[in-house]
This record gives sequence, structure tokens and C-alpha cells, in this order.
Amino acid sequence: MSQTEQVKKILDEHTSADGLINIKGVDIEGRATPRLLQAYLSPLLSGPLTAGDLAANIRKVQSSLYSLEVFKDVNLTLTQDGVIKILLPSVNKFVARVGTNVGQSEGSGYVKGICRNPFGYGEIISVDASHGTRTTSSHLLSASIPIPHPKFVGIRSEALLYSSHKLYDWASSSAHIRGATVKLQEVLQNAQNSRFSIGFETVLRTLSAKTASLSRSIRNEVGNSFKFSAFFNYQKTFGVYTQPYDFSNNGTLIKCQNEVAFPSSTFPFAKSTLQINNAFPLYKSITASINSKLGILLPLNKDGKTSILDRFNLGGPLDLRGFKLSHVGPHDEGDALGGELLAATGFSVYTPFKFKNAESCFRIHNFVTCGVLSPLKPTAVPLPSVSTGFGVVYASSAARIELSFALPIVARVDELVQKGLVFGVGLDFL
Repeated sequence: MSQTEQVKKILDEHTSADGLINIKGVDIEGRATPRLLQAYLSPLLSGPLTAGDLAANIRKVQSSLYSLEVFKDVNLTLTQDGVIKILLPSVNKFVARVGTNVGQSEGSGYVKGICRNPFGYGEIISVDASHGTRTTSSHLLSASIPIPHPKFVGIRSEALLYSSHKLYDWASSSAHIRGATVKLQEVLQNAQNSRFSIGFETVLRTLSAKTASLSRSIRNEVGNSFKFSAFFNYQKTFGVYTQPYDFSNNGTLIKCQNEVAFPSSTFPFAKSTLQINNAFPLYKSITASINSKLGILLPLNKDGKTSILDRFNLGGPLDLRGFKLSHVGPHDEGDALGGELLAATGFSVYTPFKFKNAESCFRIHNFVTCGVLSPLKPTAVPLPSVSTGFGVVYASSAARIELSFALPIVARVDELVQKGLVFGVGLDFL
């Protein structure tokens, strides 16, 4: 008797006259507390189910248990007695990694230690230290645990402590950032193809002069500033949109990020960012994407001041191509100040090489990008900065590597442009 026939026989034996399958129990082999498993296995324990509902709930349970990231595999089988047997082999409890990261116009080396599920509650504890070219040092301690309730399956609570030193070459300064964050985040995309995160953040930031020739605008901000804020982030996909740089995408990704810094902050503000990525086929294996980003930063203090550490930045090899990193927008004595209003968009066409198959990760890339940064109350209507070009791109679910020729078409007088061959490695919205 084949495996399919055996499963059919077992289902027939435990199917009632009204067509419902009676699951008599669940047998579990794995390291997890009963309270956690009861929440995640509730779809299988909700009573008699139709064959279709049982199959759908089994897939749902597998997906939710995988999302915990503490099990190597999730195997579900139905025994002759009508009991679902679940095998949950654990991943290595402790893992240490040493490596390098290249991306976002930065390179770094890191050491990371991860401890998974030491007490059986699905908790993950990690320690991360890195040193790089722009973020000269970064240290992070995080601990997260899933919420053991059927209504909150796929949601984790997380606490983070962090410290970092960052260079802001475009503003002749550097920042030492120390902070703590507590949040709830949806790690498993729900039935509405959406997910969210919500939380609070407390940050102490120290801005220091990097050169003696920094502008008056930056000099006025040198020193300590405190931020206590709440944030809410939400994203939703429509159609087929699996990874940002998957050439088979035919859908839309919408991201919305919102943050409010309370009056106790040095620079209280309300900040919101909307990002829309749309990918679609043009002809056969030729694909295109339109990616846009809008942002606004509203000061909530009487003097209307905002910090350069909170403003938007624009420009870079994988952002607004052809312009130097974060050098788009208002300037003062050569320093880029960022902006309180952001609008940017990019149109890209990806064509496969003739000697490569249609599923190859390599593409010929033609693009047009444009964007504008401005103060909240500009003295004149700002003109967008525009660039166009072409190149070769390698894109996978893990990274994007791009070699392109970018030509700025429209630029402000004080913006620094990069003419010619531009090499970019990393991930960004354009």
C-alpha cells in the first residue's frame, strides 16, 4: 500500500458521518514548553475538521512553528490512532559567527553570538559587535520571545540595548548613539499579507565635530541630545512580491513608518515615511519596477528646529544614482543638512542577457532616478535632482550587486555629483 493510500485509509477511519475528521490528540517530540505549544497548535485542537481545513491548518501550524526560528525542521504525521505526531528537532542552541558585511555604501567586520531556545519558550538572545568604515563601531544586545497566546501567534516581543559610533562625512561630524528599544513585531506574514511592529525607543545621541571647518548649522547641534519616542511600522503586499529584488515579482509592496518623539525629547517631532515598490513584467522575461518614497518630518517644539540625526538623507550608488552619498538637498558651507520633506522615485527596466537563461540573477539594468529634499518651509520651490544610466546588476534574495554608469541630468549648485562608472553594493529602496 502506498503512503497516499495509507493516509486516505487513516482519514476514512476517523471521519464521521458528516464528513468531519476527529483528531484524538497531538504527540510532540521537541524542546518547547506546553504553554507555547498549546498556543501554536490551537488550529489542530479546535475540534472536528474537514479534510481541507485540516490540511490548511497543518500548513498554518508548520509555518508558525518555523517562524520561531528555534526548530531545525517541523514534521507532522497522522498515526493509525488518529493522533498527529509532531517532531521538532532543535537547531544548535548556541552559534557564533565571524564575517564581513558589504552594503549601504559601507563595509564592516562583525562577531555575532546567538543563543536559541535555552529555556524552551522560543526565546532568542543575541550579541553583536561590528567595526566598519562609516559605522566605526557597533554593539548590540537583543532578547526576544514569542507571545504564547493563540491570538498572537507570529508576534514576538523584543528588547534591545545598543551603542554605535557613526561617521557623517557629508556633514563634517560623527555621532555616538546609545539607546534601548522595546517592541512587538509580527514576524509571520498574516492572511492579509501584512505585518507590523510597534514600540518605544530611548536614545542618547552625542554629535561631535569631525573637522574644524564644519558649518555653523552643524556647529549649533554639536553636543548631547535626548530622544524618547514611540513608533509604528506597517507593510503590506499585493499580488506576487516575495523579495525586493526578485525579477519574478508581479505585485506591490507598501511600507509605512511612523515615529513620534515626545515633548521630553531635545527635538520633539512627528515623522512619517511612505514607500511603494511596484514590479511588473513588460515583455516575456523583461521586467520593470517603479519605486517611490515620500517623507515628512514635523517639529513639535516652539522654535521649529529639527536635528540632522532625524532628517531625511538622499543620494548614493543604490539610492539617487550619480550623486554622492547623502549629498542631495540643502547645504551650508559645504555640509549637507538633510531635509524635512522627501520625495524620490525611480524607474528601472531589467533585461536578461541573451547567453543567460531567463531565471538568471544577472540583468542589464536601465534606470532613471529623481528625488528632492527640502526644509519644511523652503524659500523657493525646490527642483528635483535627476539622473539616468545603465549597467549590470546581480540580484538575489540575500544581496544586490550593481555596476552602473550614471549621468546626473539635473543637480543643485551645491550638490556633489559622481560622473562615470559607479559601483554599488547593498540594499535600498531604488
